[in-house]
Amino acid sequence: MWKASDLAAKTAVIIGVALAADQLTKVLVRQRLPLCSDSCPGTWGRIEVAGNLGLLRVENSGSAFGFHQGLWIWILVAVLGLLAIPVYARHMKTTWAAAWAVGLQTGGALGNLSDRFIYGGATDFINLGWGPIFNIADVAVLAGAIIATLLLYQSLFPTSHPSRSRNIVAHS
Repeated sequence: MWKASDLAAKTAVIIGVALAADQLTKVLVRQRLPLCSDSCPGTWGRIEVAGNLGLLRVENSGSAFGFHQGLWIWILVAVLGLLAIPVYARHMKTTWAAAWAVGLQTGGALGNLSDRFIYGGATDFINLGWGPIFNIADVAVLAGAIIATLLLYQSLFPTSHPSRSRNIVAHS
């Protein structure tokens, strides 16, 4: 296990990397890809990367992955989510996985929240050819939430059987 100060430093680095990766990719996308609105014909403006993966720039004023467009309530939800992270983080053991969970969620939330304040919405650009278009911040928040869920599940339902004593999330 890590000391709390070590965990805080590692979490801060993960927050910074997630936020920087999100903001850097959005700057590049805003500079190089045309903005596609709801009326874009077919695959206009989409850059094919590999298989179904493509890049298509849209502006998202809704929640993560483009849901519920135009609702400013999502700024409040993001702020409340950021405030909730330290609350549930206290219930996790101080491990490297906890640093990833908290760091990814916080960095991703800060990335999209800063876009909402600066641009009025987040820039989404990762297109799988189906489903919503999303960005690096959305991926970070989702990955962090999955790790946190596994850690919280593990702390709520510890295994006592010797053959099941391995952690759900890899040991630090």
